[in-house]
Amino acid sequence: MGIKKKIRKFIDNYNYKKEIPGLIIENKSILITGTNSGIGLELVKLLSQKNKVYSIFKKDSSNLKKIINENIIPIKCDFNSDIEIEKLNEVLGESNIEILINNAGTFGPIDGQNLKNLDFTEFNKTMNSNSLIILKIIQNLIKKNFFYLKQIINISSDMASISNNINGDYYIYRITKGVMNLITKNLSIDLKEYNTNVFAIHPGNIKTKINPGGAIQAEVCAKKLINFISKNDNNLNGKFIDLSNLKIISW
Repeated sequence: MGIKKKIRKFIDNYNYKKEIPGLIIENKSILITGTNSGIGLELVKLLSQKNKVYSIFKKDSSNLKKIINENIIPIKCDFNSDIEIEKLNEVLGESNIEILINNAGTFGPIDGQNLKNLDFTEFNKTMNSNSLIILKIIQNLIKKNFFYLKQIINISSDMASISNNINGDYYIYRITKGVMNLITKNLSIDLKEYNTNVFAIHPGNIKTKINPGGAIQAEVCAKKLINFISKNDNNLNGKFIDLSNLKIISW
């Protein structure tokens, strides 16, 4: 590990160890996507202790099954399957979701992300999983007579920042997460009439399937994210936020 990476890892850990006083989240109905591993799985473990949690997974639910808690409602849904999305909508039609955490995400193909070899089939699939599914879920929820949703948390990435992009490449991941950010901003305006706050979150250098070399454990990130959610800060509505220090990231 080079000296720059060591310094970055130290800073990340230092920031994450700072305690952020939060409030208790309880008696809520929460929908989380991407819940069989990483941040999503840790969120389910923590939030299901005092809340009803609708836990969406794509195929594998082996890790979810290890959590014994009647507050967890597991839902299988491949976001590239119209049939499974329709089934998801049927289940959510009976719910009163108050908090939506869009954690599911994919990096896209390892090869096929630079200008010379873009894989447009995988591009479309990744766009569905990283961005468009947010609109599909919210569109379904808003069609009901009562709209309960008070918070939408979209797990983004600093790689989606246009201003901070100095390296180029990784077209699929950057663009699909950038679209997520645009959706976040748009929703923060359109859902004001419902008093719904919408945030795009860069979680930091978290150890996940997408980022196995991450410096921060997913459980630590989940705890910090829950503290952030518990505050539901109106001043951060429609903003792109670095979770490690709660500073605003330039779009």
